[in-house]
Amino acid sequence: MANRPLAPGLKALTYIVFIVSLVWTAFFLAWVSLRLVDFGYPVLYRALDIEAHIARYGPENRFKHGFETTDRAQRLAIFGQIVDAIQAGGRGLEDIRYTDSRGRTSVFLRHPEVVHLRSVARLVDRLAWVSWLMLGGLVASLTIMRAARLPPPRPGAVAAWTGVVVTAAAAFTLAWGPEEVFNTLHTWVFPAGEQWFFYYQESLMTTLMKAPDLFGAIAILLLLAALIYGAAIFAACRLWLLRQSAATPGQR
Repeated sequence: MANRPLAPGLKALTYIVFIVSLVWTAFFLAWVSLRLVDFGYPVLYRALDIEAHIARYGPENRFKHGFETTDRAQRLAIFGQIVDAIQAGGRGLEDIRYTDSRGRTSVFLRHPEVVHLRSVARLVDRLAWVSWLMLGGLVASLTIMRAARLPPPRPGAVAAWTGVVVTAAAAFTLAWGPEEVFNTLHTWVFPAGEQWFFYYQESLMTTLMKAPDLFGAIAILLLLAALIYGAAIFAACRLWLLRQSAATPGQR
C-alpha cells in the first residue's frame, strides 16, 4: 500500500528539523571528541606561544605568585583538570593547585573564577540535554522521511547553504570584531553581576588560556570537526534513505 504524501508544510518542517538537528549533532560530536583531547590545548599551547605569554604575565599577577616557574607538563595538567571539573558540574575546581620552583603549593583559581567556571559547567550541562533532544529530532525526522518516501536533501544544496551560513557568520564576526562578539555573548549567557572578564594581571586562568586567543582557535577546531562529522552523518543518512527507496521502488 502506497504511503500518503506529507502536506507541504509538514514536509518542509521535516527537512528543517533534519538539517538543524544534524548540524547540532555534528557540533555536539565535535565537542565530545575535542573534549577527550583537552580541546587540543597541548598543540595550541605551542601554536599560540602560551609559554611566552605566561612568562610575561605570570609575574604581574597581583594575587598568585610563582606560576611562571611551573613547567609545561604541570600547565597542561591544570588545563585538563579544569576541563574535567567543568564536565563534572564544576566539582573539584577549588582543589586545583600548582607547585612553583620553590616547592610552594598554591590554589590555582580565585573565588570569582570558580563561580564563573561553575556557571560554564551549568551551561555545558544544559547544552548536553539539548544535544540529546536534537539527536532525537534527527532520528524522528529520518523516520518520517523514510516512512513518507521523502528524498534526502541534495548534497550540493546542503553544502551551498552550509557555506553561506559559515561565510556569513565569519564575515559578521570579523566586521563586528571577534573580541566584541566574545564579550557580547558572555553578557547574554551568564548571570548579571557575575565576573567573567579577567585581566591577565588578576587571573592565572586567563593567563593559562591566553584568552580570548585560545577560544578563537578552539572555535576553529570545533567548526572543522563539526564539518567532518556533519558530512559523515549526512552521507550515512542519505545512503540509508536511498537504499530504502531502491528496495521498494513501487512505493511513491
